[in-house]
Amino acid sequence: MTNTQLSGVLRERDACWEYCDKLDGNKVRCRFCHKVLNGGISRLKFHLSQIPSKGVNPCTKVKEDVIDKVKAIISAKEEYKEFQLLKRQRVAELKQEYSNDRTKVNLEQQIGKQYEVYVNYFEDHN
Repeated sequence: MTNTQLSGVLRERDACWEYCDKLDGNKVRCRFCHKVLNGGISRLKFHLSQIPSKGVNPCTKVKEDVIDKVKAIISAKEEYKEFQLLKRQRVAELKQEYSNDRTKVNLEQQIGKQYEVYVNYFEDHN
């Protein structure tokens, strides 16, 4: 799968696309207040969540349930990024601890299985 195809799949999967219209380049239009934002879906999320960030003005017309939903999406993404970082750190630690190549492979497979369980949980709850 090319980066362009992957980007399209991710765009379709992001629940926040239902709250905006994609414009040329990396611009989106909020469907609540009709403000045009540079920076794509990421900045729209902060606009809709009303979380002060990246110089994005909060939307004044967004519904409370949408605010809560977008905040949950942002939170889940941050947790997922943190998990990825911890996973990489743990793999690096295990590689340093064990010099036997066969042990390294087994440990990486175990960590991969734990990762798959987390990803399935993450996808089921978003």
